[in-house]
Amino acid sequence: MPQQHLQVTNRERAGKGAARATRRDGKIPAVIYGGNSEPRLIALDPVALKKGLDNGGFFSCTHKITTDDGNEENVICRDIQLHPVSDAPQHVDFLRVDDDTRITVMIPIELQNRHICQAIKIGGILNIVRHNVEISCLAKNLPEKLYGDLQDVKLGQSMKISHIQLPESAYPTIRDRDFVICNINPPKGMKADAIDANDDGEEEKAS
Repeated sequence: MPQQHLQVTNRERAGKGAARATRRDGKIPAVIYGGNSEPRLIALDPVALKKGLDNGGFFSCTHKITTDDGNEENVICRDIQLHPVSDAPQHVDFLRVDDDTRITVMIPIELQNRHICQAIKIGGILNIVRHNVEISCLAKNLPEKLYGDLQDVKLGQSMKISHIQLPESAYPTIRDRDFVICNINPPKGMKADAIDANDDGEEEKAS
Protein backbone atom coordinates (compact mmCIF):
# COMPACT_ATOMS: atom_id res chain seq x y z
CA MET A 1 0.00 0.00 0.00
CA PRO A 2 1.26 3.55 -0.68
CA GLN A 3 2.57 5.25 2.43
CA GLN A 4 3.94 8.65 3.38
CA HIS A 5 5.99 9.45 6.48
CA LEU A 6 5.41 12.31 8.89
CA GLN A 7 7.54 13.32 11.88
CA VAL A 8 5.42 15.04 14.54
CA THR A 9 5.55 16.26 18.12
CA ASN A 10 3.18 15.40 20.95
CA ARG A 11 0.73 17.91 22.41
CA GLU A 12 -0.38 17.78 26.02
CA ARG A 13 -3.53 19.89 26.08
CA ALA A 14 -6.78 19.76 24.08
CA GLY A 15 -9.20 22.59 23.41
CA LYS A 16 -9.41 25.68 21.24
CA GLY A 17 -7.02 27.70 23.36
CA ALA A 18 -4.35 25.01 23.20
CA ALA A 19 -4.86 24.67 19.44
CA ARG A 20 -4.40 28.42 18.98
CA ALA A 21 -1.23 28.29 21.05
CA THR A 22 0.09 25.48 18.82
CA ARG A 23 -0.57 27.57 15.73
CA ARG A 24 1.17 30.59 17.32
CA ASP A 25 4.21 28.34 17.77
CA GLY A 26 4.21 27.71 14.01
CA LYS A 27 2.72 24.20 14.17
CA ILE A 28 -0.57 22.72 13.03
CA PRO A 29 -2.62 20.92 15.70
CA ALA A 30 -3.82 17.41 14.86
CA VAL A 31 -5.33 14.35 16.49
CA ILE A 32 -4.97 10.59 15.97
CA TYR A 33 -8.07 8.62 16.96
CA GLY A 34 -9.67 5.22 16.52
CA GLY A 35 -8.52 1.67 17.08
CA ASN A 36 -8.25 0.42 20.65
CA SER A 37 -6.18 3.36 21.92
CA GLU A 38 -7.00 6.74 23.36
CA PRO A 39 -6.81 9.77 21.03
CA ARG A 40 -3.30 11.18 20.72
CA LEU A 41 -2.79 14.93 20.36
CA ILE A 42 0.02 15.89 18.00
CA ALA A 43 1.44 18.93 16.19
CA LEU A 44 2.56 18.92 12.55
CA ASP A 45 5.28 20.86 10.81
CA PRO A 46 3.41 22.97 8.19
CA VAL A 47 6.25 22.56 5.69
CA ALA A 48 6.07 18.76 5.94
CA LEU A 49 2.28 18.84 5.64
CA LYS A 50 2.44 21.07 2.56
CA LYS A 51 4.99 18.74 0.98
CA GLY A 52 2.70 15.77 1.60
CA LEU A 53 -0.29 17.61 0.12
CA ASP A 54 1.71 18.74 -2.90
CA ASN A 55 2.81 15.17 -3.60
CA GLY A 56 -0.83 14.25 -4.17
CA GLY A 57 -2.92 11.41 -2.79
CA PHE A 58 -2.75 12.68 0.79
CA PHE A 59 -6.24 11.35 1.53
CA SER A 60 -5.80 8.13 -0.44
CA CYS A 61 -2.65 6.72 1.14
CA THR A 62 -1.64 5.62 4.60
CA HIS A 63 0.85 7.59 6.68
CA LYS A 64 3.42 6.35 9.16
CA ILE A 65 3.51 8.98 11.89
CA THR A 66 6.49 9.04 14.23
CA THR A 67 6.22 11.20 17.35
CA ASP A 68 9.10 12.86 19.18
CA ASP A 69 9.00 10.12 21.85
CA GLY A 70 9.54 7.41 19.21
CA ASN A 71 5.94 6.16 19.06
CA GLU A 72 4.77 5.08 15.60
CA GLU A 73 1.20 5.03 14.29
CA ASN A 74 -0.19 3.91 10.91
CA VAL A 75 -2.98 6.29 9.98
CA ILE A 76 -5.04 7.69 7.15
CA CYS A 77 -6.06 11.34 6.91
CA ARG A 78 -9.78 11.84 7.43
CA ASP A 79 -10.12 15.62 7.47
CA ILE A 80 -8.18 18.86 7.14
CA GLN A 81 -9.87 21.98 8.44
CA LEU A 82 -8.87 25.11 6.53
CA HIS A 83 -8.88 28.79 7.45
CA PRO A 84 -11.97 30.41 5.85
CA VAL A 85 -9.96 33.23 4.28
CA SER A 86 -6.39 32.02 3.72
CA ASP A 87 -7.16 28.30 3.20
CA ALA A 88 -4.18 27.53 5.46
CA PRO A 89 -4.55 24.19 7.31
CA GLN A 90 -5.88 24.74 10.84
CA HIS A 91 -6.36 21.20 12.14
CA VAL A 92 -5.88 17.64 10.84
CA ASP A 93 -7.72 14.46 11.84
CA PHE A 94 -6.01 11.09 11.40
CA LEU A 95 -7.63 7.66 11.82
CA ARG A 96 -5.55 4.72 13.10
CA VAL A 97 -5.48 1.74 10.73
CA ASP A 98 -3.92 -1.69 10.52
CA ASP A 99 -3.74 -4.07 7.56
CA ASP A 100 -7.24 -5.43 8.13
CA THR A 101 -8.97 -2.11 8.75
CA ARG A 102 -11.62 -1.53 6.08
CA ILE A 103 -11.69 2.09 4.98
CA THR A 104 -13.68 4.13 2.48
CA VAL A 105 -11.46 6.30 0.29
CA MET A 106 -11.68 8.38 -2.87
CA ILE A 107 -9.09 7.03 -5.33
CA PRO A 108 -8.00 8.90 -8.48
CA ILE A 109 -8.40 7.22 -11.87
CA GLU A 110 -5.63 7.32 -14.47
CA LEU A 111 -6.72 6.68 -18.05
CA GLN A 112 -4.00 4.93 -20.02
CA ASN A 113 -3.19 4.45 -23.73
CA ARG A 114 -4.88 7.59 -25.02
CA HIS A 115 -2.14 7.89 -27.67
CA ILE A 116 -2.99 4.51 -29.23
CA CYS A 117 -6.78 4.64 -28.88
CA GLN A 118 -8.07 4.49 -32.46
CA ALA A 119 -11.30 6.32 -31.58
CA ILE A 120 -9.34 9.30 -30.25
CA LYS A 121 -6.85 9.22 -33.15
CA ILE A 122 -9.66 9.71 -35.70
CA GLY A 123 -11.10 12.66 -33.80
CA GLY A 124 -13.22 11.15 -31.02
CA ILE A 125 -13.74 13.39 -28.00
CA LEU A 126 -12.85 11.90 -24.63
CA ASN A 127 -15.41 12.89 -22.01
CA ILE A 128 -14.27 12.07 -18.46
CA VAL A 129 -17.27 11.63 -16.18
CA ARG A 130 -15.38 10.67 -13.00
CA HIS A 131 -11.82 11.59 -12.09
CA ASN A 132 -12.09 9.72 -8.76
CA VAL A 133 -14.03 6.74 -7.47
CA GLU A 134 -14.94 6.06 -3.85
CA ILE A 135 -14.10 2.49 -2.87
CA SER A 136 -14.27 0.38 0.27
CA CYS A 137 -10.94 -1.37 0.71
CA LEU A 138 -8.71 -3.07 3.26
CA ALA A 139 -5.88 -0.75 4.28
CA LYS A 140 -3.27 -3.33 3.23
CA ASN A 141 -4.68 -3.32 -0.34
CA LEU A 142 -5.13 0.44 -0.64
CA PRO A 143 -4.15 1.47 -4.20
CA GLU A 144 -2.50 4.76 -5.06
CA LYS A 145 -4.54 4.95 -8.28
CA LEU A 146 -7.06 2.99 -10.32
CA TYR A 147 -6.25 2.44 -13.98
CA GLY A 148 -8.50 2.40 -17.04
CA ASP A 149 -7.26 1.21 -20.44
CA LEU A 150 -8.60 3.25 -23.38
CA GLN A 151 -6.90 1.22 -26.10
CA ASP A 152 -9.97 -0.72 -27.23
CA VAL A 153 -12.72 1.79 -26.44
CA LYS A 154 -14.57 2.70 -29.65
CA LEU A 155 -16.47 5.80 -30.75
CA GLY A 156 -19.75 6.06 -28.88
CA GLN A 157 -18.66 3.59 -26.22
CA SER A 158 -18.25 4.10 -22.48
CA MET A 159 -15.77 2.76 -19.98
CA LYS A 160 -17.60 1.68 -16.83
CA ILE A 161 -16.48 0.78 -13.34
CA SER A 162 -16.73 -2.92 -14.28
CA HIS A 163 -13.84 -2.30 -16.71
CA ILE A 164 -11.58 -1.10 -13.88
CA GLN A 165 -9.60 -3.70 -11.97
CA LEU A 166 -10.04 -3.16 -8.23
CA PRO A 167 -7.79 -4.50 -5.46
CA GLU A 168 -8.65 -7.75 -3.74
CA SER A 169 -11.70 -7.42 -1.44
CA ALA A 170 -12.37 -3.86 -2.68
CA TYR A 171 -15.65 -2.63 -4.13
CA PRO A 172 -17.12 0.74 -5.17
CA THR A 173 -19.45 2.35 -2.66
CA ILE A 174 -21.97 2.86 -5.49
CA ARG A 175 -23.18 -0.71 -5.90
CA ASP A 176 -26.59 -0.39 -7.52
CA ARG A 177 -25.35 0.26 -11.07
CA ASP A 178 -22.37 -0.13 -13.40
CA PHE A 179 -21.58 3.58 -13.54
CA VAL A 180 -19.65 5.37 -16.30
CA ILE A 181 -16.04 6.48 -15.88
CA CYS A 182 -15.62 8.06 -19.31
CA ASN A 183 -16.85 7.82 -22.89
CA ILE A 184 -15.55 8.69 -26.34
CA ASN A 185 -18.02 10.73 -28.35
CA PRO A 186 -17.90 11.24 -32.13
CA PRO A 187 -16.97 14.82 -33.06
CA LYS A 188 -19.79 16.97 -34.35
CA GLY A 189 -20.34 16.37 -38.03
CA MET A 190 -18.56 13.00 -38.24
CA LYS A 191 -20.37 10.82 -40.74
CA ALA A 192 -21.78 7.45 -39.83
CA ASP A 193 -19.51 5.66 -42.33
CA ALA A 194 -16.45 7.05 -40.56
CA ILE A 195 -17.74 5.62 -37.29
CA ASP A 196 -18.39 2.28 -38.99
CA ALA A 197 -14.88 2.33 -40.41
CA ASN A 198 -13.49 2.76 -36.92
CA ASP A 199 -15.46 -0.28 -35.73
CA ASP A 200 -14.30 -2.36 -38.69
CA GLY A 201 -10.69 -1.39 -38.14
CA GLU A 202 -10.85 -2.38 -34.51
CA GLU A 203 -12.39 -5.75 -35.41
CA GLU A 204 -9.70 -6.44 -38.02
CA LYS A 205 -6.99 -5.49 -35.54
CA ALA A 206 -8.42 -7.87 -32.96
CA SER A 207 -8.66 -10.77 -35.42
